[in-house]
Order: sequence, then structure tokens, then C-alpha cells
Amino acid sequence: MLTVPRPASPRIAAGILSILTMIALFAVAPSPASAQSGFDIATVPRPDGAEVSASDRASSSSITYVFPGTRDGATVATEKSLNAQGWLRYRPPDQQQSIRFKRGRDGIYVSFTGSPGRPDQSRISYSHNNSIQANVPFPDDATDIVYDENRPYLRCSTALSLEAAEAFFKSGLASEGWAPLESAAISSRWPDAKIDVDVENGRRAFFNRERHGRAQPVMLTLRRDPAGKTIVDLRIAPFALPGDLPFYQDFAGLPASQHYKSSGGTGSSDSPRREATALIIAELPVVLAFYRRELAARGYQEQAAGATVAQSAARVTFSKPDETAVLELRELYDMIDVRLRAQLSQTATAARSKARKDADGQWMRDRHKEVEDLLAASAAKRAATEKAVADAPVETLRPLANPGTPIPLPENARSVAFNGGDGKLEYTSSSTPKSVAEFHRREMKALGWATSRSPIDKPTMVRSDFTKGAQKIGFTVMLLGGHTRVTVDGTGLLVPADPNKEIERLEAIDVSGFPVPRNFTASAPGAWALRGGAVAFRRDYNAQVPSDIGSVLALYRRELTKRDWKERSEGALIKPDSVSLAFVSPEGPATLALGRKGRETTIAIVVKNPAEAKKAGLLPPSGMAKIMLGNLGDDEASLTINQNTFKIKPGTGNSKAPEGPMLDLKPGKYKYTLRLPGKHNKVSEITVGADETWGLMVGPGGVLPLQMY
Repeated sequence: MLTVPRPASPRIAAGILSILTMIALFAVAPSPASAQSGFDIATVPRPDGAEVSASDRASSSSITYVFPGTRDGATVATEKSLNAQGWLRYRPPDQQQSIRFKRGRDGIYVSFTGSPGRPDQSRISYSHNNSIQANVPFPDDATDIVYDENRPYLRCSTALSLEAAEAFFKSGLASEGWAPLESAAISSRWPDAKIDVDVENGRRAFFNRERHGRAQPVMLTLRRDPAGKTIVDLRIAPFALPGDLPFYQDFAGLPASQHYKSSGGTGSSDSPRREATALIIAELPVVLAFYRRELAARGYQEQAAGATVAQSAARVTFSKPDETAVLELRELYDMIDVRLRAQLSQTATAARSKARKDADGQWMRDRHKEVEDLLAASAAKRAATEKAVADAPVETLRPLANPGTPIPLPENARSVAFNGGDGKLEYTSSSTPKSVAEFHRREMKALGWATSRSPIDKPTMVRSDFTKGAQKIGFTVMLLGGHTRVTVDGTGLLVPADPNKEIERLEAIDVSGFPVPRNFTASAPGAWALRGGAVAFRRDYNAQVPSDIGSVLALYRRELTKRDWKERSEGALIKPDSVSLAFVSPEGPATLALGRKGRETTIAIVVKNPAEAKKAGLLPPSGMAKIMLGNLGDDEASLTINQNTFKIKPGTGNSKAPEGPMLDLKPGKYKYTLRLPGKHNKVSEITVGADETWGLMVGPGGVLPLQMY
């Protein structure tokens, strides 16, 4: 099988990247997930028929499977296979839709999605949940599990009796470092604790785990329900929760406390409607006391009318002269779900809207006045400048000696920027636009250039156009910032680059065994070799560099000579915009091609190794070209070229050696026709050179031509 490595640099032209991506799909098989730590996601059970997705990258902590069934079917099959090996499904108390599984101290996240365009398939993704900090044992038959990995909280149902469930949790918690906490110890450490161990139709116990000298007690409550199930509730003991909540920060101008699981808000402090939400790990009376305190400090008064305060929920209204706030609290497992909504009165909303509108209107009037003043000052300054320039006498400027440009420049030309490749020239002068324009009219006429009448001829701006045969040059002379700025363009300024002239000495670095200018902007090395082969039979390199073609050519002649490359005179082409040279390298025949793309020089180097190509069965006869055919699609393809028709089976070209049909052709241009079942024929063309080997690979989008040698 032929393999091509991915480019080493991310700065790759889009065309090169797309071709190499297609090659990678043809040549490289996906790597299996391998363990990077003690946990390997590949060992977690998967449902029957699920196969590792070839299009998704797998690792020791995440993997995606393709399942032959609907999303609902995949969900049922996955849970069944996981349950069979002791994995139990749960969700966090604050996330209704999350799907998670746990076995012992190991946890995973699971998600299910459909396969695009395949209603008969779905995708199952596993990822390792390595953040289980508060491990709690689950009974083997536990159902309806609500569990928080970050603090000790568990609620579930089990068929265990009260006695068996208590024994199970005592043993399981002991293995995690928890020990029973007796009433005397609780009273000693928490004197104000209200300990209630009497549970109707159930029992209760407390446990503690010492960590760095700090106790973290939990309360286990077991109740028998009418259906004969035992309901398990394990949470932080109420007496260990905060008795007072400190202020954290405002959300939308409304208070939020510490000890929260989540908090946020909508709107802003000046919105007519705003809301603050939170999940707080505390008891309801403590949370209610916090909001009563903080809202009172902000000038709200509690309204007795309509207030309801119960053990597991509360609703209280607070008011200001211009605003009403409604606080709603409800118990959610071991947290309090908080929603605080504030609404401005209609009178206050209207007053605020009017004030904002008035302020916006005044701001616009102030800005409009500023603009008018600036424009007036600018117009006055411009008028004064134009008058001074118009009244100034026209100078007789002398030409600058050796200007280095195709046209004369005045002796006071400064900041000269000339680009002969683009035919552009810019400079500045301390003389008036009329003086500079008159200088160019005189000098260009002396050089045989004819001028046309200018549509713009003002004291501060002059436009002049000149012609000589087919060549054109245009001047724009403008007063700008107290100086005269001159912009010149046209075909008369074009100066072809000298490919044999080194303008700058470039420094070379090594990339994949090739010399490359250090200031390159794009880089794409590649190689062709038999899979497992240590030596490539074709290596190539493409790059771009923001330098002239002559300097790049000088670098390669210098650097390739150091690498014992011998330049051949046959077929050499050296032009201002393109260079093509042949070499004999220690590996075999090689070529260097340079071109121009915008302001950059493109580089393409190819090195061939005939001995390795012969081993691979891809060496063409001398002076001929070889074409190998392959099929990456799912259907048999028919390809006709040079009056020869070949049937190509699916998968041809995927083995370690090129087993597809081959043919040898004379150098030249050939049309070929692709036929696929149920599709229109596609006619394309390929040009092959002497001693070249090409692959025509049939894929979903047609035929991809790839030069292999």
C-alpha cells in the first residue's frame, strides 16, 4: 500500500492540502485506541454490532462507534450491554438530559446521535469521566439514580431491605474512608446541630471522613416506599451546611450568594425586566434569610400579602417605589433552586425610556456640532493652503542624478518607492503640485512621451497622462499633509525581473531534507513509498517565499551544490517569471521549478529514486509514462483511456503493493472516460511526461490524478 505523510507545517495552500488529504484517505489506515493511562475506553462494553468509527479519532479516553440501528435502539442496546457488566446509568441533580454511567470509581459520558444521510445507523460516543471526586457506592440493582460526582450526593431506589441497604452502604462507605458518626460526636463538634435519627418507615445514620483535619459529615436516609422499594438519600449533613450565606456578586443588578452550584442572570442592572438564577447548596431558611438581608440592603421592602413559606418551597414579593421583585425558592434534591425576577413599574419604565431618548438626542446633537466645527475648521485651513499654493511661483526643478527609475525624478524627491514588477512608483516632494507637474511635463516631452489634456488641473491636485507607442504612464500629483505626494503607474514603468540577479542573499534552513528560504510563508513536503518501506521512491517539496525569483534561484544553486546536486543544461528554462532546471542528485534525477504568484516566488522540488520505484513496480520504461488505476469507491468502475477499457473493482489500490491495472503510454495528452453504475459518464484529460508514473484513483467525486513518480 502506498503512503504519503501529512505536511509538517500548517501553513499550506488549500489546493495542496486537499490533494494530500485525498492521498491520506487512500493510503493510511486508522490507528486503534491505545491506553494512555490506567483507564482504556476500548475495554468498556459496547452493544453487539457496534463498530469503531473510521472517521473519528479514537484515544484511550474517548471513542465513537457506528451502530446498525436507530438512536433509540442504540440507547437501549448500550444500556443493556453496560448493565450486564456492572455499569449503572445516572444523571447529576442539576442536569436532566446528561447520560452517564459508573462502575466502582470509573465513570463515562455517553452520547447518541444519528448518522447523516443514514436513518438506519446511529453513532455512540464514549468519553472518560475522570472527575469523580466524591465516589459513592451504588447497589447492583439501583434504579432512578441521581448522583453528583463532585460532592457526596446520591438518590436512588433498590430492592434491598432497610437492613441490607444499611449494611451495604456502611461497608461501601467504609471502603472510601467514611466511618459512622455518633450523636455524641456530632453534639460535641456541632453544638447547635439538630439531630433527627427517627425516620418514619425507615432509618438514618451519619458518617464522617477526616481529611486534613476537617470533618465532612454526610447523612444517609433510608425509607421504605409503598411499592416495597427502599429509597436511598445520601447528602451532606444539614448541620454541616452553612448557617449564613456570604454575598458573592450581583447578576443583572440582583444579589447572588456563595456556596452555589451554578448562578447567572439575564438582562442588566438598568433593564426594565431582569432575572437572577442560582442553585445553592444550603437549606431553604438560610437561602431565604440571605435574600431578605440583601434585598433590604438595596432598599426593597418585603410584602406580607401573598407570601408563602413552606419546608420545601417559598414565594415572597419585595418592592420599591418603582420596582417589584419576586423571589421563588424550591427544594431540588439537596439544593435550593432560586429564581429572582425584578420588574420596573410602567411609570418608571416610561420615565427611564424618555430620559434615555433625551440623552441620546443630546449626544447626537453634540456630536453633530463637533463634526460641523471640525469640517468648518478643515475647510478654512484647506482654503488658506490652496490660496498659498496657488499664489506660490512655479519652481524650475532639476532632475535627480541616477534616480534608479525608468523616468526622471525631481532633485528633491524623497521616500521613493519603485516596483518595476507591478509598474508602480511613489515619492514625495517639498515643492508645490504645479511645480512637480510642470517638471514631469517637461522631462517626459524631452524623452518622446506625448501628453493628453488633463481632466484635473488644480493648484492642489494635477493629473497627467502620457503615451509612447503602446506604453502608458499616468501621474497623480496631490498636496497631502503639507507635502506633495506623487503616484505614478502604467506599463511604461514595468521592468522585468532579472532571474540571474541576486537582489538579497537569502538564508536557508532544512525542511524534510530540502533547503528552504527561512522567510517562507507556505510549506508542504511529501513523499511516496511502499507501506513499511524505509526509502521513498519520490520526494517532493512545495513552498512560497516573499522574495524575487533571482534571489531564490541563487539560494538553490548555492545550497544544492553543497548537497552534491549536479545541474544539467538540457531543458533548462530561465525567464523573469519562471525557472525550470534539471539536476542529478545522489538519490536520482531531480527538478527545480520556480514561478511567481502575486508578490511571492513559488518553489517546487521533485527527487526521484529509480531503484526504489523499480522495487515498487512503478518504474516506467525509459522515455515512456506509466499509469496505474485504482478504485476507492464502493462500486465497480470502468475507465477507458487510449482506446483501452479497464474494469476496476472496489478497493483496488488499498493493498501493500500496486495490484491495479497499469499501462505504459508515450508522453502526451490523453482523454479518459469514467463510467459508474447509475451515473453520467465523466470525460477528463491528463498530460503525462517521459519517465513519469501517475495514478488515476476513482473516488466518490470522480477521478483524482496523482503523480507518484
